[in-house]
Amino acid sequence: MSMAAYAFDLMTLLDAPGVGPGRVRKLLKRWRSKPESPLMDNNLLSEALTPAQMAVLPESRERVKRHWDELEKKNVHVLSIVDPEYPESLRRSLGENAPVLLLCMGNLEILKRTSVGVCGSREASDKGISTARDSAALLATEGINVVSGFAAGVDMNAHRGSLTAGGTTTIVLAEGILRFRVKKEIRDIWDESRTLVVSEFGPNMPWSVSHAMQRNN
Repeated sequence: MSMAAYAFDLMTLLDAPGVGPGRVRKLLKRWRSKPESPLMDNNLLSEALTPAQMAVLPESRERVKRHWDELEKKNVHVLSIVDPEYPESLRRSLGENAPVLLLCMGNLEILKRTSVGVCGSREASDKGISTARDSAALLATEGINVVSGFAAGVDMNAHRGSLTAGGTTTIVLAEGILRFRVKKEIRDIWDESRTLVVSEFGPNMPWSVSHAMQRNN
């Protein structure tokens, strides 16, 4: 079974109403102890999901199929936690809480780079903005990737500082990756070869405060 097939199945599970990351992790734990079983084997599913949750999986699969086609058109890479390409640093730092899926758009090689996270206020002072921008530029000159969110203020200026200095940057979304659009603040220096956009949420999931908190953790 291909890594893409595993990712598709995991996205189907996460899309199903009432089936969150916790139940999917429970299913994965059971699956790893029975590697001969397909991930979507009914007997295996029944150990982690309720009958009602299993009943809606066909509908979820159809929704995911539509999203999957759009993801392919936009060259989005879908990495599941069982994929060898999934960043090992994320597994180590978050353990069982590591995102089940990472939807990535841009230069996937950036995932392997040494990175530093930068975050701060949307309404930072002029000094705070310049500090974020200058710090990101210094990191870029040392070959260190800059990671931040996609909000105004500190986040956006961290990305701008790194890209202006010729470095790389990773944008971590609090919404689905199909909602991503390059913002005007960095449109003039946008370079797909030096950027990576990442989301752990459903492809078309809207932004929310709870998603932002989950992303930050």
